Amino acid sequence: MLNPASIALVGATENSAWSAALVGNLRSHGYQGRLHLVNPRHTTQFGQACHPSVSAIGEPVDCAYVLTPTEAVPGVIDDL
Repeated sequence: MLNPASIALVGATENSAWSAALVGNLRSHGYQGRLHLVNPRHTTQFGQACHPSVSAIGEPVDCAYVLTPTEAVPGVIDDL
């Protein structure tokens, strides 16, 4: 949990200060693992491919940040 090999940022969008801060901090502080961006409405964000769902990533995810509207959280939890 303290050194995840992969992280999913669910609800990743360039329009969110929270998303931008997380992506920026992970990149600028040298995170060496895989960062998976998830947003069904975008194919790319932050210059990186976006997956439509966590299950579409196709590999295990060690940690997930869920930055979606409250009503979407149950579906995200099921997908995780």
